[in-house]
Order: sequence, then structure tokens, then C-alpha cells
Amino acid sequence: LLEGARLARLAASYGRDDAVALADAGGALAYLAMDPEAGMLLIERACALNPNSARVWGHAGNVNAFLGDVAASIENFERAIRLSPVDPGRVIFEYGLAFALFMAGRYDDAVAWAERVLSEQPRHPVALEVCATANALSGRMDEARRAMAALRAVWPDLRLSNRVNSMAPFRRPDDIARIYEGLRAAGLPE
Repeated sequence: LLEGARLARLAASYGRDDAVALADAGGALAYLAMDPEAGMLLIERACALNPNSARVWGHAGNVNAFLGDVAASIENFERAIRLSPVDPGRVIFEYGLAFALFMAGRYDDAVAWAERVLSEQPRHPVALEVCATANALSGRMDEARRAMAALRAVWPDLRLSNRVNSMAPFRRPDDIARIYEGLRAAGLPE
């Protein structure tokens, strides 16, 4: 993690005028260094340098979700999808949008986007987690349990107690609590 963060900073210093380098470095700093504030500074510069890059807006969507600005996150992912609707990497934007919609409490929309991802990648862990948690918090327990069973098949050692080890650097405690509430309701063991 330390080496990844060091390399992200190095990439940002060499790529000061390269939107993709800045956005990738910002995303890495947000996640690897658990510093979404520093990451967002780089991503904002990347957005200014190239406002037509779906990849840049995808990074903005992720980091805004970490920072708790889910409205901006949703807007960022929707923009990324509009900019590059047949992008080979669009699944990143789609599962990011599903997750941001979940964080916004828009569970039906979150499930719809997660299912879109699962139609192409049936073992995608983020999409399965969104389906499990959003369905559980919507009271659709059969669907939640099916999604949880599929998630546990992909990630057999997943437990509530170890989920924190892979949690993104969310700044709002309520966001983390919502994820745990949904996972618990969907049947993830302690």
C-alpha cells in the first residue's frame, strides 16, 4: 500500500498536465493511501484538463462516494456513461453508479444497475454486494439471500468482522453503517 501510494504521487508529479495520469493517481491515493481528499484534488485538476474523459469522471464518482457526496458521485458516473456508452471498461462506471445509488438510499435503482453489471459479469463482487444489501434494506429478503449466497461463493471467507479490512475510505460513518446493516440483513455471518 505504501509503495502504491508512493508511485501514485510520483505519477501525479510526472503527469501534472495529463488528465488520465492525474485521475489514476488520485484514485490510487484515495484508496491505497486512504486519503480521498488528496485524491480528489488531483481528480479535480484532471476534470479541468479533460472534461470529456469518461475515465476521469469515473474516478471522480468513486472518490465523491468515499467523501460522502453521493449526489455528485451519481452525477459523475452518469456523465462517464454518457461520454462513453460502449466503453469496454464501462462496467466500472456501472457498478460505481449502482453503489452510489445504494448509498443514496435509491435501492431499486441500485439493484437495476447492479443487475446490469451481473448480466455481463455474474461473479462481480461489488454488484453482488449491492444486490444483497439493497434488496435486504428494501425488504426483498429472498433476492437478498440469493445475492449473498452468490457473493459468498465468490468471496467465501467474507464475514462482517473482516469486511472492514477491504472497506474503501468512506468519510461518513453513516455510510459504513448502512453497508453493514445491509450485509447483516442479507445474512452475512459475523
